[in-house]
Amino acid sequence: MQSRPEVVVTGLGAVTPAGLNVEDSWDCLLRGEQRTSAFEIGEGPEAATYPVGLVKGFVPSASLGAIDRSVQFGLRASVEALDQAGLSQDDEYRRRAGCVFSLSKPPPERFSRLYRSYTSAGSLVGTHGITEVWPNAGCVQIADRYQLIGPRLCLPAACATGTHAVIRAAGLILDGQVDCVLAGAAEASLTPLYLAAFARMGVLADGRAGSKRACRPFDRQRTGLVPAEGAAALVLESGTAARKRGAKILARISGYWQGMHALDLLQLEPDGHSLAVGLRQVMRRSGLTAESLDYICAHGTGTIANDASETEAIKSALGPAARKLSISSHKGAIGHTLAAAGVVQIVLTVNSLRQGLIPPTVNLEYPDPVCDLDYTPDHVHQRLVRQALCITGGFGGQCGLVVLSRAD
Repeated sequence: MQSRPEVVVTGLGAVTPAGLNVEDSWDCLLRGEQRTSAFEIGEGPEAATYPVGLVKGFVPSASLGAIDRSVQFGLRASVEALDQAGLSQDDEYRRRAGCVFSLSKPPPERFSRLYRSYTSAGSLVGTHGITEVWPNAGCVQIADRYQLIGPRLCLPAACATGTHAVIRAAGLILDGQVDCVLAGAAEASLTPLYLAAFARMGVLADGRAGSKRACRPFDRQRTGLVPAEGAAALVLESGTAARKRGAKILARISGYWQGMHALDLLQLEPDGHSLAVGLRQVMRRSGLTAESLDYICAHGTGTIANDASETEAIKSALGPAARKLSISSHKGAIGHTLAAAGVVQIVLTVNSLRQGLIPPTVNLEYPDPVCDLDYTPDHVHQRLVRQALCITGGFGGQCGLVVLSRAD
């Protein structure tokens, strides 16, 4: 009987508030820098200021015309990943690759322009106008630009969008449909509409203490999340195909799980029961024991409910071994990149595997007694990381878990 193929990572790309590539984003994270800032919307007495994570220094390409900012982030992250994998010049192999790249909502900038065009008297809208604001716009633009003519999929899943993209891409390889998939997600929704909606939902961090200190994962003074923009991408391949073409393998995807962990759109299970079930299942499928897991890259949004529920789930699933783990969240440094959050976590966690470094949870100054695990406050922790697990959740309870293993 033929064995199922191994899924490996051969390329990484990222655009985050911490940097315009993986290296800069990673270095900023290790330094414990906060890259969130204030963002004001409205005028006069209606004006409101929110702490957000903006990608600074990014210059949209003039050659891409009206392509939305989110898609341009995705294109930049994708070409970085393809370059590292050595596929930018390998036209024959790349053209057989699939593309699973997602946005969680219609591209906001382009959507606003299109709406104004439709509602303006006497305006003319291009034939393809509406297709530019579908959630699969990023997948289509990226696949077309890099001539990826394998399966093209878009899987909007709120803040778990990126993780679900990676999981589906791995599934395509395991099912033998393709040897290579570009997987990722992008986000650029820091607009008055979306910020006002998040504020009404009551999930945004209180920025009165300053935008850089607003997101405080697992801290007893945490008040909410800080929305951010960005994108990330990975090149996934079957191990056989990657070795045949001499690609450098950066990590392996050893297992994954998709499920739910909420009671409704916003309310999480206080005891983290469903997430704990998922953790046990993904570890069993990956051949992991609680003692063999070295690092968890937590969702760690900085909301009261998420951080407490996530802590309970980890303790329930891993038992006493949970207290020997290293755990951290990136969001105190760069904010919550929403649709891209899961794939940003996965990309940066590959660096933890390769370098044996656990990035700090920035702004964790006053540990919450409810969140009583080792969340790596203050500074980088050196540790051999052989097996790591990324947790990502989303509004409505959509959840994804991915286990990563060292390349060796």
